[in-house]
Amino acid sequence: MAKAALDYLAQQIHEVAASPVSVLVGEMSLQLVVSQDADAPIDQAIDAILAALPQSITVSGMTLAVTVKARLLFDTVNDANSPTERAHLTSGFLQSHDGVQVRRNIALLKDFSEALERGKLTLAYQPKLDLRSDTIPSVEALLRWTRDDGSETNIADLIALLEDTGSIGPLTFWALRRAICDTTAMHEAGYKIRTYVNVSGSLLSSPDLAESIIAAIGNHADKVGIEITETAVIADPDQALRSLESISAAGISVAIDDFGAGVCSLEYLQRLPANELKIDRNFIGSLSTSHRNPLIVKATIDLAHALEMKVIAEGVEDQLSMALLRVMGCDMVQGYLIARPIPLADLLKFLEKHGSADITFAKPALNFKASAKR
Repeated sequence: MAKAALDYLAQQIHEVAASPVSVLVGEMSLQLVVSQDADAPIDQAIDAILAALPQSITVSGMTLAVTVKARLLFDTVNDANSPTERAHLTSGFLQSHDGVQVRRNIALLKDFSEALERGKLTLAYQPKLDLRSDTIPSVEALLRWTRDDGSETNIADLIALLEDTGSIGPLTFWALRRAICDTTAMHEAGYKIRTYVNVSGSLLSSPDLAESIIAAIGNHADKVGIEITETAVIADPDQALRSLESISAAGISVAIDDFGAGVCSLEYLQRLPANELKIDRNFIGSLSTSHRNPLIVKATIDLAHALEMKVIAEGVEDQLSMALLRVMGCDMVQGYLIARPIPLADLLKFLEKHGSADITFAKPALNFKASAKR
């Protein structure tokens, strides 16, 4: 499949290239030798090729998004009048130089596409505890995929692959639809819960994203919000901000996920129209043992509050960390101390159980209530 995809891209390059170009098709990549043309500099020639390539191709009945990157390998000169430059192109689904890994990635993408079509994916929900009211006002939706052979898929690796290949969009909108359906069931059971669905930062550069998300959520903004994973590369920050502003203006709650682990600058943060900010678990896991992490976490909480955002600490697993976060003024916590990600049916049982006044599940006793029933 990889070879067929590269052959197709090579054909497309020959058709669109303005300058003389030689295309060498390897097992994992394409190599171009582009001749210098006084009327078409090398960088312009390569840009023209990249711009003309298709956004997706279908190989063996499977549609793959094409995200092509170019890098200059070296310069050479054949003679005084004909300098050439050589460029190396790799498509997003062929990032690895390991042929075995490439084949595994392609097989995983194909299996994922089939699982999505066959309804084999599910969502698990991890509760967030409000430290002031001791209620569960919201949950985070997390993908789960059990393969036909009973094995569990490494979701982090799958998401990274989908982001690299530009294939994360279909999963995102499936998750929004599934979360709306499940959260409606929570509301019908009497729990005023909002579910947050992860949206990759790599999608934010699309000018159509905001309109698509607003249309998908519709009149369910009281049920579903989005978490932006800021560890992903955002190609066009200005367009990303416009997308988030439109989403926020539509009444959809926006949270910034994994803060501190990605590339979000302070200047960018102060422009984000976000309602919540989640401090990355790497800062929370050693909160009770590190000398510096408490200072960083407290400063982040104060900064977020100054920007009128609520703060969530994720990865809370012990009582001492939660006590420290209460003192620091953190608004909510999420982690194994509260609950692991659980299916909808188990979540409803969890919420019913924690509506009782006598429930304890940690030592020292940790008591809280589910969001009030209607």
